[in-house]
Amino acid sequence: MSVIEAFFSALTSGDAERVLPFIAADATIVGVRATSDPRLPIYGTYRGREGMRAFLGELRAAFETEAFEVEDFLESPKLGFASGHFRHRVRHTGRLFVSTWALRARLCDGKIEHYLFFEDTARLEAAFGVSTAEAA
Repeated sequence: MSVIEAFFSALTSGDAERVLPFIAADATIVGVRATSDPRLPIYGTYRGREGMRAFLGELRAAFETEAFEVEDFLESPKLGFASGHFRHRVRHTGRLFVSTWALRARLCDGKIEHYLFFEDTARLEAAFGVSTAEAA
């Protein structure tokens, strides 16, 4: 099983502690956008295993996951990709957030050293009832 496949297997188990061994001690985790926004708690950059633990905590606090599907994996010794789709309900608005997603992960020594998750940010912001678009 590849690093990315094993990571997602651990992630979908619901036990955050099973995810941490796949994260490098000094990893960078980018939760959709590198810059944080207090209205969108999953935006921001997290560091290391504690950062991944915090990021996963933000996800659990923000969403009730109704579906999370991993459809594709691709991995080389230094780079991993995965993609799929999900359906989350935003806890504080009750709105659905449905999106396709992709993960690009740089790998080193069998661990994720840089994690960057992509999803439909316009739909995310609509589900949270906020907009980060700058005024024209």
